Amino acid sequence: MGRLRDAWRVLTAPQAGHGGGRRAFLGAAPSRLLEDLPSGAAAAPNREIRQALKVLRARSRHLAQNDGFSKGFLKTLRRNVIGASGFVLQMQVQMERGGRPDEDANRRIEAAWQEWAKVGSCDVTGKLSFADVCRSVIGQVARDGEALVRIVRGSRFNRFGLALQILDVALLDEDLMCAQGAIGGWRLPAGHTVRSGVERDEFGRPVAYHLRTTLEGDDCYTAGGRRYQRLPADDIRHLFLSEWADQVRGVPWLDTAIRALAMLDGYSEAELAAARVSAGKMGFYRIDSDEEPDGELAADGRLVQKAEAGTFELLPKGVDFQSFDPQHPTQAFADFVGAILRSAASGSGLSYPAFANDAAKLSYSALRGVTLEDREEYRTLQAWMIGSLCEPIFAPWLREALITGALSLPPGKFDRFNRPSFTARGWQWVDPLKEVNAMREAVGLGIAARTDLVAERGGDFADTVAKLRAEQAMMEGLGQPAAPSSTFNIIDQGS
Repeated sequence: MGRLRDAWRVLTAPQAGHGGGRRAFLGAAPSRLLEDLPSGAAAAPNREIRQALKVLRARSRHLAQNDGFSKGFLKTLRRNVIGASGFVLQMQVQMERGGRPDEDANRRIEAAWQEWAKVGSCDVTGKLSFADVCRSVIGQVARDGEALVRIVRGSRFNRFGLALQILDVALLDEDLMCAQGAIGGWRLPAGHTVRSGVERDEFGRPVAYHLRTTLEGDDCYTAGGRRYQRLPADDIRHLFLSEWADQVRGVPWLDTAIRALAMLDGYSEAELAAARVSAGKMGFYRIDSDEEPDGELAADGRLVQKAEAGTFELLPKGVDFQSFDPQHPTQAFADFVGAILRSAASGSGLSYPAFANDAAKLSYSALRGVTLEDREEYRTLQAWMIGSLCEPIFAPWLREALITGALSLPPGKFDRFNRPSFTARGWQWVDPLKEVNAMREAVGLGIAARTDLVAERGGDFADTVAKLRAEQAMMEGLGQPAAPSSTFNIIDQGS
């Protein structure tokens, strides 16, 4: 009680300089209960990230290989953010006069992109499609905190003159620093600095990336006994989610859960081993020292017997049996594991049912709520992927395709043709009947566009119209009745 009173007095004592009143921010009040929290000036985020990144990345990779929840988290992201087909290109090129869609240019560019995005073309190894590259990137960013994709120009890999190379982000040396002057044999331009392997100009804009290498060339140099290659920022897509101003490097998304997940994995392993021992009940014979036991003893004085299921035996005279019956797993095991996983899920950005693959205790309305919340997180990541990877790669791809002649369109009209729109995967409705009726009402009231409703499911409105028209023509050719007007009246209105 004395210690509790002392703690309460510290928390409620008037502070000098505030008129005898309490501090405006109680979180800043001195307290023995908060001594484990920092009280000085906050450290620079880039410095803290640089000091911890190597260890965080190593531990995160270990969990991704050995922890089921961590590996499941990465699979959930790849499945829901990217999906089976990846991001679909829908061109929005307009005619130079009249403002109508340039159907011919759109069709040619989309067909060329689909050809390039196939396995054997867009990736320097010839093993990945563009959808595979996207799935790899989102997994690496979540696991390592960042990903590096190199744009390789030239006709060596395909007829479009551009291919992609996924680089290990560990090659970007977080310890490579230079405030000014030169690094080894490489002299930095005026105003440029290198922080954690990233060369930036005076405004903090990345201009080049210095990666460890064994190559020789004009863009390579040696510093601190290591060989580096300087790659221009125009050829590198460095993807990470920035949480701090002027942040240079990214951190693994499960950084706040690494300790808990690692210890939970060890605890679960120990509990599993204890449960196995508990399932095979054992025991010990105790010999009464006052009586001579009947039966034969082992050379060391032990009495050993094997029991079969469903049998009872009469113990020898002077021998008692003491059972060994550990109770595992304990009744609190599931609740304890759930509490740890809820904390880990909160830091991951996903709901507990999605992270822990546990929706058994949720009602339908609760499950619908968390499902919609998770989908909003996936949409946020989809928009980030499109803006950080798809669109920045499309522009140089289009330029090279026009220059090489892989696209039979005028190269001088690049700006007019550079009008991409990428559509991400969507999801099936949680309650189809109710949601379809709600969409019909929204369209009827003029507060929703059919284009947006189709896009929410990962489709393209123009393709949907074309498919419906083709389907109607096929049905009419077979003597079947025309499609009903309940399909948003798309065909009847010629939208």
